[in-house]
Amino acid sequence: MRVLMYFARLAPSQSATTQELAALYNVPYNHLNKAVHHLSKAGWVAASRGRGGGLRFKLRVT
Repeated sequence: MRVLMYFARLAPSQSATTQELAALYNVPYNHLNKAVHHLSKAGWVAASRGRGGGLRFKLRVT
């Protein structure tokens, strides 16, 4: 929930890394990584790997 609230405050073009979020919320990286993985599979977060990659909020329009 905290990850989604964090992304709701950002501009759509902004992204963050899992390491940044883990440090911000003071939670273990591995735990947050698993949670973000589930959010990505559910379609809430767009994840990109590699240099310049990161996480972005994925807007759902229905």
